[in-house]
Amino acid sequence: MLLLNKSSWKWVASACLTLSLLAACGKESKSKISQDNAVAPSSENSKQIKDSYQLVLNGCDTGKHEFIGDDSDSVKKQLCDALQDDKLNASCAESLRLEQFKVRCSGYKWSPRYEK
Repeated sequence: MLLLNKSSWKWVASACLTLSLLAACGKESKSKISQDNAVAPSSENSKQIKDSYQLVLNGCDTGKHEFIGDDSDSVKKQLCDALQDDKLNASCAESLRLEQFKVRCSGYKWSPRYEK
C-alpha cells in the first residue's frame, strides 16, 4: 500500500492535472507546462522547500520562475503571487497560469495584476 503525506498528494494531483492539460490542450494550443517540487537540504538540520514553474502557450513563454522557502506555506504564497503577475510572466499563458493557480493555490483568490 502506498502512503503519501498531504503535500505529496497535492503534488500528485498537480502532476495529474498537468498531464491532463497537456493531453487535452497540447495539440491545439501548443502548450507546455513545466513544474518542479522539491525539498532540498540546507544548513544543518533545516530543509528548504523549492518549487518552480514555466508555462508556454503558442510559443509565448513565461520564463522559469523558482521559489525557495523554509516552509511550504511561504513557497505557496510566492508561487501564487507570481502566477497572478502578468508582467513577471511576460503577459504569457494566462489561461495556463489560471489552471495552475486553481490546482496549486487553494485558499487564495485569483486576482491577476496587470501593468498599467
